[in-house]
Amino acid sequence: MMSEKRKYKRSDLKVTIHLRRCDSTEHNRFLVDVQDLSREGLGFYSNEDLKIGQYFDTEIVIWTKEVIKVVLRIVRKTEQPDKEKMSYGGEFIGLSEAEKFRIDVYQCVEENLEKGQA
Repeated sequence: MMSEKRKYKRSDLKVTIHLRRCDSTEHNRFLVDVQDLSREGLGFYSNEDLKIGQYFDTEIVIWTKEVIKVVLRIVRKTEQPDKEKMSYGGEFIGLSEAEKFRIDVYQCVEENLEKGQA
């Protein structure tokens, strides 16, 4: 079994993510399919052609309908032969410790709900 090398735990949370390019005058937002989320970043799938190094204004809508706003920088782009979408990884830029703590809490609650402990 492969050991987790990430610094922070990633979870399959039920969230909605809206992205909008920071360097664009257009206000077009698009949704992505979230693969996993941590306090430092997220993995997701998208049909959009995103470039490594691009920045996006990001709204993370948690199942409680709370919104976390943060800038996301694309750090990974991987072709998925078995899917029609590309896989991306992004890191959060400037996420406050309070918002990171909120993500940690959401991860705990979600895990407990899945285990039937909440």
